[in-house]
Amino acid sequence: MNDVKQKVSHTNDQMNSVIERVSEMAITLQNMQSMMDSRKVDVDQIQNQIFRTNKLPFEDYEEADEYSKRSEGLRKYTHVKTKEEFAFKVVDKDYDINDVKNQVTILMKLKDCQNIINFYGLTSDGNKIYLVTEWAEKGSLREYILEHKRNINLKLKIKFAYDIAKGLNFLNSVGMIHRDIRSENIVITEHEIAKITKFKFNRRPNVTGNLTIGTDVIRYSAPEMLRRGITGEKDKYYIKSDTKCEVYSFGILLWEIAECKLPYEQYEDFMEIARKIVGGYREKFTIGTDIPKKYQGTCK
Repeated sequence: MNDVKQKVSHTNDQMNSVIERVSEMAITLQNMQSMMDSRKVDVDQIQNQIFRTNKLPFEDYEEADEYSKRSEGLRKYTHVKTKEEFAFKVVDKDYDINDVKNQVTILMKLKDCQNIINFYGLTSDGNKIYLVTEWAEKGSLREYILEHKRNINLKLKIKFAYDIAKGLNFLNSVGMIHRDIRSENIVITEHEIAKITKFKFNRRPNVTGNLTIGTDVIRYSAPEMLRRGITGEKDKYYIKSDTKCEVYSFGILLWEIAECKLPYEQYEDFMEIARKIVGGYREKFTIGTDIPKKYQGTCK
């Protein structure tokens, strides 16, 4: 029993240490943003002094076979010596590379949470810059649902939901908001562990909802984030993305996991979806479903 207590205590100490490190870095980023807003400074110089993300040697990796390519921007690479698998994602040229480096530095500190994708750093082939993360063999949660559909048993559904909840809880504990929780941004590993991925770069903490961002994002957006775009409310009604919005998105995702269907799939027009959500419409569970009432209540 004493051994168990010691292990629990050690784990708690590790978690607290990670939370402190990430919180400190997040505060530093906020302070930098305040400086940028208040006066002109040499931003590149400040950022490079505070955050130093060593570039991974590109020659240490080789691209896997063509069948492992998920898209033009996401491919599987293996380490030449260890044969460990990694995901190489092309960093869009529209992103501020300093912002990317700073956020990767923070995300790399989240490696102690098994429900957040592991970030290893950045690399470049001389032409493109790649974000290097762990490889999730079974793709996104959306792809997993489309492939397996009703063959996903209740135990696994609840496990996925619990995995994502743990990841979100950890992010909340270190003061981070993902801002784009949906099945496309959850990946499933070879051992069927759900992990949060696709963190947004170069987005200020108070970015509001934008109805031009696409139908898929709208399906998971909180009503308060959509209302301004529909009603044309002015700046005094300015709403920022916060933990409540994150919880709402998670609730929609829980419904999708339970029903194995895309939310609001019966609607094609994104403005119609937005109006439905703002008007209070929510997807219903199938009558006679085996999903526990407590789970269903969490989605509301």
